Amino acid sequence: MILQCLQLQKTKTWDTFTKDRLEKMSDSRINTCVLAKIRFDAFLYSEHKIDTEGFIKHVKSIDEEHMDNEMFSVLQSWIDWLSDRFDLNSGSTKQYLSGMSFK
Repeated sequence: MILQCLQLQKTKTWDTFTKDRLEKMSDSRINTCVLAKIRFDAFLYSEHKIDTEGFIKHVKSIDEEHMDNEMFSVLQSWIDWLSDRFDLNSGSTKQYLSGMSFK
């Protein structure tokens, strides 16, 4: 007998994040998340000519063995990009990374 996987987790997108979580956050947290998304989209487009959804599709197409490396590489490149363009301190960088957490 073959057991079918249950789809207990919702697909994570910006729209589901906005509907399920963002609306319940404080105004300052909402601003942090929205700005992080805007800056991440700008980075992805300027460096790779894709948007966040394109990046997610790309990451999902990679085998698990290389996925973490790709994610950390892109996140480090984003941090470097932010630092170069906006002269961020470490606290601001942490806020951006926190803003992109779609748990």
